[in-house]
Amino acid sequence: MKALYRNLPALLSTIIMLYSCDQAKQPTGNKQPVIGWTALSDEMNSRLDLLENTETYTLYTAVPETGTFSHHGHLCYHKGVLYAAWDNQVNDENGSGQRGLMRRSYDGGLTWSPFEELFPPSDRQVSASEAFIGTRFQTSNGYAIIDDVLYAITDVAEWTGESIEEKKRVGIGKLCRSVEEVGSHGEILWLEDEATEPVPGFPSYKTASRMMIEKFDTYFRQPGNELQLDFNTPKPLSDDNHRLT
Repeated sequence: MKALYRNLPALLSTIIMLYSCDQAKQPTGNKQPVIGWTALSDEMNSRLDLLENTETYTLYTAVPETGTFSHHGHLCYHKGVLYAAWDNQVNDENGSGQRGLMRRSYDGGLTWSPFEELFPPSDRQVSASEAFIGTRFQTSNGYAIIDDVLYAITDVAEWTGESIEEKKRVGIGKLCRSVEEVGSHGEILWLEDEATEPVPGFPSYKTASRMMIEKFDTYFRQPGNELQLDFNTPKPLSDDNHRLT
């Protein structure tokens, strides 16, 4: 019996190895998805069931004067304040001049401060129907907490090409700025080693320090902190061939 106990680790290792080899021999032609989607109660209905016992609050009413297309919403709760951020464009998704807006709530979402511009436009606000080359826009990536300071993050990109068929998204880099509980926010900084030249007539920004950039990189590598809208990194495919974004 003592000899069996002494050899138990080797025995377990052998069993695990044999099991792994057996699994590797299994046919791979009819793989089943690893994740079973259970949120849908009706197979004929592609909409996810809404949460019960919820209330709806309007954070922004679309009007031509301030932009009629809003998307990429993010929420963050930090030090007793609820922050909402989203992207806004004159009337199109990811169109030239798309900017970032935000509001604050000090009572858990019951009331909200007036909306304010978090990241101003980096190019002219132009409708997609009035396409021109070099359309720079921003895509909100929500918030990050670095050294107990809340930062807002946005991704800057441009559309290139001379026609819809040739249209291609070209990433430029990420911008950040600290977000205060009240009053104005911190300066806007590039989270890149080199600052990108602005579109003529629009503001230029300095780069963050190398130490600060490394802190953001470390933060975004942590599970649950990954950038939600990172278009510059190839995304893996799941076993059921659905792209993970």
